[in-house]
Amino acid sequence: MGRIIAVEQSHMEPPAFDPVRAFTRFLWGLLFLAAPLVLLSQVFLVCGPLPVVAMMAGLLFLGRCVSLTNLLCLMHLFGTRSHVPEQVPVWYARVRSLEDESEVMVRLKGSYVSGNVSGDDMVAFWGNWRQGVLMAKRGFNCRTRSEITFRRSKWRIYLVLTLVFMAVLAMQFHTTWSNFVAEAMRQGTR
Repeated sequence: MGRIIAVEQSHMEPPAFDPVRAFTRFLWGLLFLAAPLVLLSQVFLVCGPLPVVAMMAGLLFLGRCVSLTNLLCLMHLFGTRSHVPEQVPVWYARVRSLEDESEVMVRLKGSYVSGNVSGDDMVAFWGNWRQGVLMAKRGFNCRTRSEITFRRSKWRIYLVLTLVFMAVLAMQFHTTWSNFVAEAMRQGTR
């Protein structure tokens, strides 16, 4: 618990590395590569080989009509190449402790969701210490009686949705293949 002596002007920085975001994007890449194979196998098992051959012929024809240059230009038009890196605001505040009059530097990174800080506020911050600076995760402003929280990553929600989608896809794939194998074994025993 302490009193804010000074708050510096905010500046922008890239957000911290988010392992959940990296893992979710990795799973999306796997889905992007695996989904066509799963789709082809499902079509093959349900409809037979003729629709698969027709799909492959259609993809080859489409590949001849659409050049790689046109695809790259289309990607550039939709902004996949000109992505501006994400930035988040960062503030530094100097806080004087009430117990021993020592000063602590507090780093506040991210957009405020609730609460705020200004000079001469009585505050309490919680977070991790790194090289003599408190990296605040959350706090409490006693003067305004408000909790200080920052915007959190939504990638945990995206990860859960991705895992649910992958589980449904895997169950469908497993069910179809197990039915195919059971039917093949039944045909083999006759």
